[in-house]
Parts: sequence; C-alpha cells; structure tokens
Amino acid sequence: MNLREARVRFTELSVLLIAKAKELGYEPAWDEVTQHQNKGHMEGSLHYSGCALDLILYKNGNYCPEEKDYKELGEYWESLDPDCKNGRSWNDANHFSYAPIEIFGGRK
Repeated sequence: MNLREARVRFTELSVLLIAKAKELGYEPAWDEVTQHQNKGHMEGSLHYSGCALDLILYKNGNYCPEEKDYKELGEYWESLDPDCKNGRSWNDANHFSYAPIEIFGGRK
C-alpha cells in the first residue's frame, strides 16, 4: 500500500464512520480533517498525511464533548480495519485515524 491508497481507504472508511454516527443519533461534523501546513498537531501527526480526522458530535442540537459520547463510535471505527485507530486510549476520543504499519510504522 502507498500513501495515495491509504488516503483513499481512509476516505472510504470515514464515510462509514459518519453513517454510524448518524445511526447512533448524532449529528457529526468535521473539525480537523487534514492539516497540510504542518502546524497545530504534534510532530508526525497523521493529519499532515491526510489519514486522520477529528470529529465533533452534536445530539439534539447540543455539542457532545464527553469521551463517553465517542466510545461506541470509536469501537466501531476500530472494528472496520486493524489499521483504524481511535484516540480514546490517549484522551483524544474525537480523533480517528487510519495508519497502515507499512506506511506509518505504528503511528496513530
């Protein structure tokens, strides 16, 4: 797999993520999808490679900032592909990334 293929796969999986969020009763909105300016995220962030996004959830018009709001969605994301990672494990539950090891060497 190369970076182009990873970015395409990430985009395809992201569509499923949005559909699942809606199925769970949320109104999902992109926050940070990609950052090609290499600023605003930690060095080496997958946002800079186009393989990470931050998602904001609303329910009944209200912002849902709690990690618990992202739990089921994060578990779903990680079930889609072994290379799908959710930021729950490092206190960034609204972070969703796709990180094939052959390209990113285990980054999240």
